[in-house]
Amino acid sequence: MRVWSVAGEELASLKHPHPVRCIAFDPEGRLLAAGDSNRTVHLWDVEKRETMRVLPGHYGTLADVAFSGDGKKVASTSYAWANEGWVGDLKVWDVVTGKRTLSIRSR
Repeated sequence: MRVWSVAGEELASLKHPHPVRCIAFDPEGRLLAAGDSNRTVHLWDVEKRETMRVLPGHYGTLADVAFSGDGKKVASTSYAWANEGWVGDLKVWDVVTGKRTLSIRSR
């Protein structure tokens, strides 16, 4: 995964272990959340070019990630087809500790 500035300068090349489905930067542009095909979110320190947290536990394919306005939380959503129809889930994580603070599943 490559990170580019709006001026066209490559800022980082990050070796993500699985195909990336969605990304988001924190408000300061230091962290990158990447949701992948392995149903996990990786929080990257862009400057150091390393993963600082891996957030597992989604039910299905990652659909979106987003940081809170203050950058202290990251939310992620996923979806999957189950016997009864589509199932989606939403998880909210504390960026510093990596602890899940909210988990909601819908049918």
